[in-house]
Amino acid sequence: MKRQRLVAIVIGVIAMMLFGRMLAVMLWHPEMEPAPWSDRPAIYEVMVQAQRAGQNPATVELPDAELYRQAHEGQVFVPGAADGIRAKHGTGRDDAATATLFAALQKALRSPQPSELKVLYEAMQVPALSVLDPLLDKIVADGSFNAKHLHLLAMWLAQKAPDREPVKTALGLLGIMPAFDDRELFLQLGRNDEFTLFAAVALANQMGPNSEEVLWALAKEVHGWGRIYLVDRLAQTQQPTIKHWLLTAGHQNAVAVEYSAYACATGGGLLPALASDTLGDDVFAGAGAILTALVLGQEGPAEGMADYADGAMATERYLWHAGVRQSLNPDDLTAIVTLTDYVQNLVDEQGRAAALGWSQARRDQIGWTATEILRRPIVQRQVEAELQRQEPPRFRRAARLALALGLGAADAELTRLLTEAAQTEVPSVEQRTQVLQALSEKVGHKRR
Repeated sequence: MKRQRLVAIVIGVIAMMLFGRMLAVMLWHPEMEPAPWSDRPAIYEVMVQAQRAGQNPATVELPDAELYRQAHEGQVFVPGAADGIRAKHGTGRDDAATATLFAALQKALRSPQPSELKVLYEAMQVPALSVLDPLLDKIVADGSFNAKHLHLLAMWLAQKAPDREPVKTALGLLGIMPAFDDRELFLQLGRNDEFTLFAAVALANQMGPNSEEVLWALAKEVHGWGRIYLVDRLAQTQQPTIKHWLLTAGHQNAVAVEYSAYACATGGGLLPALASDTLGDDVFAGAGAILTALVLGQEGPAEGMADYADGAMATERYLWHAGVRQSLNPDDLTAIVTLTDYVQNLVDEQGRAAALGWSQARRDQIGWTATEILRRPIVQRQVEAELQRQEPPRFRRAARLALALGLGAADAELTRLLTEAAQTEVPSVEQRTQVLQALSEKVGHKRR
């Protein structure tokens, strides 16, 4: 009898312990445990407070900035640049780090103790871009994760963590749970270019086809790498308003137009827009910027003119529109000169250029049209007036245009001065003075 009573007591104690453990897991919230980052401020909170104070979230220095610089041997990246370089230059995934992170995540959810959370947080310090896709694939394939607990953990990390890589990974985790609506969190973090890519993917995954308008709204709020990521996603749109935005504003960013030119040309429908006999000023300006960027990006990591199947026809139509316009600004003239140089120097290796529409006849026509435009007296007067500008970037551009228009022809000294100004990163006041004096002497000589 005593033995049976003892066994019953033992069973009861074990049952209570198991029940208590199950209840603790069921009621667990990450904030119940000591955070593995001590009392460092959260990235999310810093951004929320900055926005409340009227500051642009994109310009906020993140709490881990100094630690991040130290980890990268003092290198300073603009927000989103490190991931942008990884994405554009194709750095690979880290399978070993993914396996470590997956195991740490399983343990943290199964036994949410401070020690397990610390191990998980340390595993999250690797570049999120190198582990996130395979990690999410493993989680979905595994199928054993408790969605509620995973969501609690990911939200805790996204809102409380002071380090960028764990926040990025947390965004990825939240994105694979469509039963929840974390839109406001995604948008808040996504307004900083460092997190835009991860917020955009999470939005698209969680909202599905309904995410396009939200992604477009976010794209209009960011101007660096974040916009580049979003333009790539919006290039699949069928909405005319978004297509128009891609042609007129989407290509503009603080990094390099070359990174978005191809996506805007194809996704925005550049050739169909240029096929019209009437073209708005905003579309014409955007077309010139996009086509110029496709030429300049030819040798870079982004797609160039050789990748754009409609490049020849689009160039021809752009120059047609330039020819019928009443006035052209320096940006327009720069685009015309850049496209003309490209066509004149194009080498048709094994008929590849002709196959893309760059036939000799079309190239000749493009060259003739551009020459006729650039020979107009009003264009020459406009470039001469632009050389009077005091801003170094505008003066440098004007020097390049002057050379292209042949303003230094038959005047070796003027040609030399224009060439030096065009090749100098920041032309000096003295260079500008010398060019204007030489140009004045040339004009005076012509009049005599």
